[in-house]
Amino acid sequence: MFFNLFSPKKKTLLHPLADPEALERAIGLLPLDDAFKSVDKAIKWINSLDQFDDFDAESRFAIVRRIDDAIQPHLFKLSRHYLTSRRLSKSEEKRLWTISYDCWDMLARAYESCLQLVQKEMEASQGRMEENVAHHLPLLLTRLVRSLGAILCWTLYRYMPLPNEIWPRLGRAYLFAETNHCSNRKLQCYPGFPGLSTVRDEYLRVLVFHASSVDGLMPFQMALADYALRYLLPHFVFAAETAQVCAYWIDVDKPMPPTRLVNPETPSPTLRLIGAGEVPSALGDLAEALEAGNVPPGFPHGGEFTAQMLLPVVEHLSLYWSAQPPLREHLRHPIRARASVLNGFDDSFTVFAGNLARMGKERAAESWVVENASLGGFGAMIENFHGDWLKVGALLSIHPEGSEGWMLGVIRRLTKLSEEQTTVGIQMLGRLAKSIELMPSVRSYESGSNIPGIRLDSAEAAGEIRVVLPAGTFRTGEKFEYMQDGYRFLLSPLDFSEREGGGDFEIGRYRQESLDKME
Repeated sequence: MFFNLFSPKKKTLLHPLADPEALERAIGLLPLDDAFKSVDKAIKWINSLDQFDDFDAESRFAIVRRIDDAIQPHLFKLSRHYLTSRRLSKSEEKRLWTISYDCWDMLARAYESCLQLVQKEMEASQGRMEENVAHHLPLLLTRLVRSLGAILCWTLYRYMPLPNEIWPRLGRAYLFAETNHCSNRKLQCYPGFPGLSTVRDEYLRVLVFHASSVDGLMPFQMALADYALRYLLPHFVFAAETAQVCAYWIDVDKPMPPTRLVNPETPSPTLRLIGAGEVPSALGDLAEALEAGNVPPGFPHGGEFTAQMLLPVVEHLSLYWSAQPPLREHLRHPIRARASVLNGFDDSFTVFAGNLARMGKERAAESWVVENASLGGFGAMIENFHGDWLKVGALLSIHPEGSEGWMLGVIRRLTKLSEEQTTVGIQMLGRLAKSIELMPSVRSYESGSNIPGIRLDSAEAAGEIRVVLPAGTFRTGEKFEYMQDGYRFLLSPLDFSEREGGGDFEIGRYRQESLDKME
C-alpha cells in the first residue's frame, strides 16, 4: 500500500491521508480482530505526518483525531489484556506494554504538533485564532492532556521513574487552555466512551493520581484507582486561591510534580492548590456501597470490576486523601548488608515452620543488597533479576546478614531504575512469625484437611491476632483451632486485616481464645 512508500525526506506534496475518503478507506482496512496490528499501523500512519510540511493546524488535527478515534477500542483491549491477564510471559508483557506506551506517546506528540501549528498561526495573525481552530481547541487540548496522563500511568505500571519532561508538557497544555478560556469546556473526549470531560478535569486527574501514592499498588489496582479518582473528581478542590485546607500545591509553569504543602510556595500567577474537599466523605460512601457488594451507578467501567476488587483500592485512597494524609512513620537509617530472600507463601510457611535446612530451600534464596532500614522495614537494591514474581504485594521471607533469624515482609514499593537495577521497599509483617496448622473447629472436611497459616507476632488489639493464609482461605463465620507449645487455641474470624489482590496470600484478623491445656 502507498502508506509504506513514504520517503524519510520532507515532502511538499499532500499526504495521502489528507484526503478524507482515503483516510476512511485506510481506517476501514484496520483488522478488527487484531488490536496489536491495528495500533501498530496507526502509529506508523501518524508518525508519517512528520515527513510532510504542508499541514495547517485544522487539517493535521482532523487526521490525528480520526485515527485516534479508530484505535481507542483497540487500545482499550490491549490495556485490559495487560492489566487483567494472570499469567503473561515476560516477553508478552513487554510487547503489550511497549505498543500501548508507544501509542500514547505518539498521540501526545501528534497533538502537541497540532498545538504548535495553532500557536504558529496565531503569531502570524497577531494573536487571532481561526474560528474552526478555536472550535476544535478544547478537544485538542483535552486529548493532549489525557494522552500525557496515559504516559504517566503506563510508566507507573512498570514502576519506572517518570520522564522529567512530563510535568512541563502537562503544564503548557493546561496554561494554554486557561489563557484561551477553554479549560472548563465540557465535551465527550471519545465517541463510544461515556462521560464528559474538560482540560481541567484531565489535568487534575493526573495530579491527584500521582499524589495518591499509587506506586504502592499493583498495576491493575492502579487502573482501578484511576477510575475511582475519575468518579471522585468533582469533589476535589483545585484553584489558585481557596479558603479550604489543601494538602498539595503545584506551580503549573515549573517542571515539578504536585508537592505536599509543608512549606507553601511563594505565591505566583501559576500556583495552584489541590485539596481533598468532600473526597473523604465521598470515599466513605463509596466504601460503604462496595462493602455491601454494590458498584455505584456512574462508576467508570463499573461492569468490568467487582466490588471486592475495588474495595482495597478505595481503602488505599481513603488513607491518602484523609484529613491528615500519612507521613513516614519511622526514620530510615542507611546500611549496607546482604540479605537472603525467599518468595511466596509456601516458602515462607517452610521458613517459619523451622524446616528450611531440612528441605534445602536456602539454595533457592535470592541475594539482595539492603541499603536502608527502619523499624517498619527495609529498602533494598536488586540487580539482574530474571524471575517473574517481583511485584508490589509479593510475600517475602528475609534473612539479613548477621541477624538472628528470618523475618516476614511484603513488597510495598518497587521502582525499576533500569533493565538491570530495581529498588524495592519492604514492609515487615513480623519478626517472630510462627507457622501453624489450622483445623476447622467444625469438621466438614475430610481428615488431613488442615490449612497452613503463619501466625504474626504483632496484634492489632488485645485478644486479637493476625494470620497469613493461602489466598482464598479466609471466610466469615469459619472458626479454626490450632496448637502451639502444648496449648490449644480457638480463632474466631473478625475480618481481613489485608487483602492482597492477585497474590498467593491474604491476612485474616481473628479473636483468639485459649482452650484446655493438652496433656
